[in-house]
Amino acid sequence: MLDRSGFELRRHVSALNEFSSDTLIKGVYYPESEPILRKWAGAKHVVMFDHATHDGAQSPAPGASEPLRYVHNDQTFVTGPRRVRDLLPVHEAAELLKRRYAIVNLRRPIRHEVDLSPLALCDSRSIDLHDLVYTNEVA
Repeated sequence: MLDRSGFELRRHVSALNEFSSDTLIKGVYYPESEPILRKWAGAKHVVMFDHATHDGAQSPAPGASEPLRYVHNDQTFVTGPRRVRDLLPVHEAAELLKRRYAIVNLRRPIRHEVDLSPLALCDSRSIDLHDLVYTNEVA
């Protein structure tokens, strides 16, 4: 399904229950997530990077920002390859960019079931490239 529509819903209980610490996220959640992504996405190699916590609750979790409230795409045809080059050694990035690769967002509720500002997804096959509008806006 991930390969066909661009997203997939999976359930996993994390060993981490406190997502306000960057140190714990990088030290516990990243290593825990790598084998999960290898298995679920069929990836040979996983590089974890960039995390953000968002909370739309009236009393947000410590360190969390508000979720974005407009339709957007996290990666583009320009920023995807740039990210690969930024994260990997030059020779490794050059080889990877000759093949198929994916940048996968891994998302989960961090405090409770999401009832405010839920994440909305659409099937990638339902969007024509001509419908995309470039903006330079960053939240």
